[in-house]
Amino acid sequence: MLKAAKLKRIWFCSLIASGAVLAPGCSILPSTPLDQPISLSVRDGEPVVTWCGGSADLVRVRLYYGTASEDDAQLVLDASGQTSVVSGDEVALSQLPDDWKVERKAYAGTEVSEVGVTLEYTSIDGAGKKYEGGYLAEFEFEGAGIESWPTSSWQWANGQTSSDACGMPSSVR
Repeated sequence: MLKAAKLKRIWFCSLIASGAVLAPGCSILPSTPLDQPISLSVRDGEPVVTWCGGSADLVRVRLYYGTASEDDAQLVLDASGQTSVVSGDEVALSQLPDDWKVERKAYAGTEVSEVGVTLEYTSIDGAGKKYEGGYLAEFEFEGAGIESWPTSSWQWANGQTSSDACGMPSSVR
């Protein structure tokens, strides 16, 4: 589990990275806390994320490709809009809603063995107040990278794989 100081560094680095400036010591694909309620799969060569948290509105999605052996992550998708989600909803990153502002960039690398995802959202807390939050997660592939993703398999942010996208302890059911 990451310490609070590490989490602050991750968020700070994430905010800097979103402005296309990367502070020394910041990685675009940071270490992943183990309790993030999102999972990743691949369909037809494209990443699909499942939201496993409570009711929320996704407002921004970023996707990074890189290799697990290098610190070479590249932003390939930066999208913003608003989409309501509940636990178990899938978000196909290649088919975001038409009303979203979507910027795609070509990946310049030769292999993809790591995918980073950031999801920013708004939600309503138990007292009825609106709050903003976000999750960062990185997912590593075995074998030949993204093309080798097994059918009907989901990877959780803690690295475990399952046929149940929202089977991790942090899921809201």
